[in-house]
Amino acid sequence: MADYQLFINGEYVDAQSGETFTTHDPATGEAIGEIAKAGREDSVRAIEAARKAFDEGPWPKMSGAERGAKINEIADAIEAKAEKFSEMEARDGGGTIKKAMFADVPGAVGAFRWFAKLAIEEAVEVEVPGTPFPPSQNWVRYEPHGVTTGIIPWNFPFIMAAWKLGPALAAGNCAVLKPASFTSITALMLGEVFQEVDLPPGVANLVAGPGGTCGEELAVNPLVDKTAFTGSTEVGRRIMQLASGTVKPV
Repeated sequence: MADYQLFINGEYVDAQSGETFTTHDPATGEAIGEIAKAGREDSVRAIEAARKAFDEGPWPKMSGAERGAKINEIADAIEAKAEKFSEMEARDGGGTIKKAMFADVPGAVGAFRWFAKLAIEEAVEVEVPGTPFPPSQNWVRYEPHGVTTGIIPWNFPFIMAAWKLGPALAAGNCAVLKPASFTSITALMLGEVFQEVDLPPGVANLVAGPGGTCGEELAVNPLVDKTAFTGSTEVGRRIMQLASGTVKPV
């Protein structure tokens, strides 16, 4: 049985409380990992790391092409570890190895590559023939929100992590992701990939813990500029209520 830590500011760390929780293989009931149990203070620490990375770090100042190249490196590193990710995705989530190898992990790789492509191809020129107006140049400038947070459910945990992180990073945001407590392992393993490709510290942070504390802070914290949630209507309603205090988009 392995231990899995939180990934904050480019490093693996224990929860500040020192608490952990056990995750099980749903097919056998076997305990397969002890996971650091993030609380509200750990989410605050991750958000502050993302805020500093966005306000002071290089990530939002990079060109789309530079960010896209780094995200492609993330995709390459996941692909190189496909067998390891597939095994843990199947064991933690209860799917089959075949599904993980041919759907979940390639799907996550494909998502990162797609958003890398969009980041690289950020400039598009359009000519409108026959206009009666004098020649001019008009530009639409897309800017990142800033700090974005993502909360994902237990089904398809790895590909959903890519769906939340891929577009956020491609646009120049810095992010905090919280996977479901039942299926945290593969999302937390992404920290190894981020270290391997030298993603700047604080750009992507990973916390696992209860939604009522760790998760709610990701929606209510005033340092967060946008939050994204996939899950039940009941929890989605709660996320909207929390985010409304700072009028952040959800």
